[in-house]
Amino acid sequence: MLNTNSQNFANNSWENAFYQITHNGVFIPSSTLIRRWFRDICYIGPRNKTNIYLADVYGLIVMLGFRDELNNQLDKHNSFHSRTEDLAYMLTLSPKLVRKTEDKLIELGLIEIKRLRGKKNIYRINAEELNKMFEELGYYYPID
Repeated sequence: MLNTNSQNFANNSWENAFYQITHNGVFIPSSTLIRRWFRDICYIGPRNKTNIYLADVYGLIVMLGFRDELNNQLDKHNSFHSRTEDLAYMLTLSPKLVRKTEDKLIELGLIEIKRLRGKKNIYRINAEELNKMFEELGYYYPID
């Protein structure tokens, strides 16, 4: 169940993360940088394919979140709806692998998911962790 009172998912953090995206003019730094971040910062392993899956799934979830933010489609808890099968199709990965990767992202504290059987899942991005990633990659711009 989603924790709606969590400080990690506060509105100001989400707005700050959204500012980083719009200020940079792209949705997120390159996939290579994100993969390096997972390898170097999360210490998952230099040759582990998990880094690639984590970066690709996380990047897609963030992109979908910002797409819904731009279209004013986020709900009151800054979450959005999607199906794991749709993510798997977009990334050409198996749904089982995407679910396993989502579980690892949850374990790392980067996202929250409320899985609904037969329906779209509810995703929330930890905006503070996203901001931290921007900062560690050197893409962080303070809000004026």
